[in-house]
Amino acid sequence: MDHASPHSITTPIRTPDGVGLFHRDWGGGRPVVFVASWSLPSDSWAYQMLALSEAGCRCIAYDRRGHGRSDDPGRGFDLDTLADDLAAVLESLDVQDATLVGFSMGTAEIVRYLSRHGASRVARIVLIGTTTPMLSRAVDNPLGVDPALFEAFRRDSLMRCRAGAVPAPGAGGGTPGRVAAHRPCTAGRPRVPAVSGRRSASSSATSRSTSS
Repeated sequence: MDHASPHSITTPIRTPDGVGLFHRDWGGGRPVVFVASWSLPSDSWAYQMLALSEAGCRCIAYDRRGHGRSDDPGRGFDLDTLADDLAAVLESLDVQDATLVGFSMGTAEIVRYLSRHGASRVARIVLIGTTTPMLSRAVDNPLGVDPALFEAFRRDSLMRCRAGAVPAPGAGGGTPGRVAAHRPCTAGRPRVPAVSGRRSASSSATSRSTSS
């Protein structure tokens, strides 16, 4: 299959609030749209996209705002906005009859997309390692995780990791006074290698994914 299809030359997709989303669009045929987990970019789907595009599918994946090569506006990390970002991807690429594949936090974004935008563009969904209906323990979710554990993770891991990435006002490494890109810390996590020659194209997960 020729991966240098018209879909392979991409420009950022613009969300309703002006955020540019990097995406990759490989192959042709029935569309499969991949939504990654928190902290992972679209690169994480490279192996699945390669196999399915060679099998005759159009494979689309995008970097969530604040991830990978997408813009980082420092806002919009609630599930409503993230679902609207997914809608922008489907609408901008005129995707119809799609299979949406989500992993971890991506499953919540898919469910919220369906509750906000309907299923007119979607034929089926695949939810892997789901975070639905929510992660936190609540009266109506008694088997969830103690919210105190999420707060401890935010305080002791996420904030500590990001502290070293925020430059002091006027320091080098970016616009004076600007906070460094809100990229999740992945220290010690193996990187997914790029597929050579195939280039073509915090609390959100704890929010209830099925509410409108």
